[in-house]
Amino acid sequence: AMIIDDHQINISASIGAVLYPEYGLTVQDLLTSADLALYQAKSEGRNCYRFFTRELLEVFQAKHAFQLEFVRAYEQHEFEMFYQPQVKLATNEIVGAEALLRWRHPERGLLSPAAFLTALENGPWAERVGDWIVETACRQAAEWSQASDSYFRISINLFSAQFRTGMLAQKIMDILARTGLQPSSLELEITENIILRYDESMLQPLNTLREAGIGIAFDDYGTGYASLSMLKNYPVTRLKIDQTFVRTMCESPPDAAIVRAILYLGKSFGLGVIAEGVETLEQSERLRGKGCEEAQGYLFGHPMPAEEFTQLLKLNKPIDV
Repeated sequence: AMIIDDHQINISASIGAVLYPEYGLTVQDLLTSADLALYQAKSEGRNCYRFFTRELLEVFQAKHAFQLEFVRAYEQHEFEMFYQPQVKLATNEIVGAEALLRWRHPERGLLSPAAFLTALENGPWAERVGDWIVETACRQAAEWSQASDSYFRISINLFSAQFRTGMLAQKIMDILARTGLQPSSLELEITENIILRYDESMLQPLNTLREAGIGIAFDDYGTGYASLSMLKNYPVTRLKIDQTFVRTMCESPPDAAIVRAILYLGKSFGLGVIAEGVETLEQSERLRGKGCEEAQGYLFGHPMPAEEFTQLLKLNKPIDV
């Protein structure tokens, strides 16, 4: 820390290192490898150091190959939206859906985000695809809301790239105007990594969206380094209990304690709470007993295309588990 004009300036560093001659003989090779390690250090929270490895190079090459495919995937409409039911645990009635991205690859078949999302998020197509996700999911949700007599909520995951230009709030308000979806029927999900990467620059668009009546959900809460101050400083309206805790809560007392703690935090801060990854009736009953109001998971339905979800909504009855 340094004092400049009575202001304390804190400086941190991210460092990428490479070993010579094991990972390069020329200056250019060494600089490229060190740069990849530096990028890794920045992506893992900054203020740390990382050494170059062969695995980093393989990941970089795979990402580069994906970037070329993303151009075709976007232009040829290979990306699709799937929807997973979110239910009220007291009745198992559908109250909403989470919109989830899929890629119908011409050679590899239907891909889940685990296969390509990291490459997409760190590339130039993230913002464009993210905007398409919001528009597509909102348009679909508007149709479901208009066809239903009850409240319906669509939850959409945001990419960090969508915060870069400072236009996120305006874009989403424009999408709501075009699709006719009510702000109260939209919930945007943010992760800890997005907050840590952008910090203060996120507050203004999130506050603007929240003031418009849009919900803000904190995804995967409890899996990283999220501080309690984030719940106080950010306009969060809902916590999502990560599936890693839910799936083992019946056998693991520590995971059960984490679930109880998150539910207590939600109640204390006046936030909604939804549990992810519910696969068994025992998990569902325990969550209900602990005061969890909503859930999603294979017990209630896998992610499915819009047409299949539409048929599920037309049944207009609690999901039979």
